[in-house]
Amino acid sequence: NATPANVLSIEYRKAPEHPFPAAVIDVNAGLDYLVAEAGRLKLDISRLVVCGESAGGNLAAVLARHARDRGIALAGQVLIYPVTDASMASRSYRDFAQGFYLTADAMDWFIGHYLGSENRDHPDAAPLHAPNLAAMAPAFVATAAFDPLRDEGRAYAARLIEAGNDVTYREVAGVVHGVWVMNAETPAAKTLIAEAAAWIRERW
Repeated sequence: NATPANVLSIEYRKAPEHPFPAAVIDVNAGLDYLVAEAGRLKLDISRLVVCGESAGGNLAAVLARHARDRGIALAGQVLIYPVTDASMASRSYRDFAQGFYLTADAMDWFIGHYLGSENRDHPDAAPLHAPNLAAMAPAFVATAAFDPLRDEGRAYAARLIEAGNDVTYREVAGVVHGVWVMNAETPAAKTLIAEAAAWIRERW
C-alpha cells in the first residue's frame, strides 16, 4: 500500500517436513514465475524488489545473490532483521538470549529443524558466508536494537558495503524482533515500513 506495488507472497515449503534447501528452491521458482509471466501479468520487470523479514529476510538475501548469478536484474532487496549466520555466536545472541521476545533457545530450535547439524556455513543457509557479495542489488537492511539477530544483520550490511554495493542500513532503537509486524502497536513499526517503502520508490 505504501509503495504501491504488486506483491507475490511465496508460500515456500517449511521445516521440519521440508528442510533446507526446499525453501530456497521455492523462492527461486517464485522469481522465475514473475520473470516468465511479467508480460501476461502486466508487470514492469525492471522494478522487481525482493523483501523478507527474519527467516524471510534470509531467503530474500539468498535470492538476491542467486538473481545476480543468474543475470536477473533486481531493483532492490529489503532485508528486515535477516537471519544471515547460523552459528549463533554473536554478542547480541548472548545479550538478548532471554527476555526480548525472540530467544536464543527458539532460534536454536528453528535452525536445528531447518538445517540440522549440517549446512550451517552454506551460503544458501547463511548468506554472511557467501564468498562474493559484489554487484548485488541495492539493499535496505534493518535491524532491531534488542534482537538476538541484530549483530548478524549489521555484519551482513557491512559486508555488502565492503563489496561496493548501494546499502541503506537502519537500526531501530528500543524495539525487539518482530517490530515489522507490530504496526498496530508501535509507531516505530509505522516509521520503518514508511522508510522501506520510500526507499523502494526511490529505487524505481
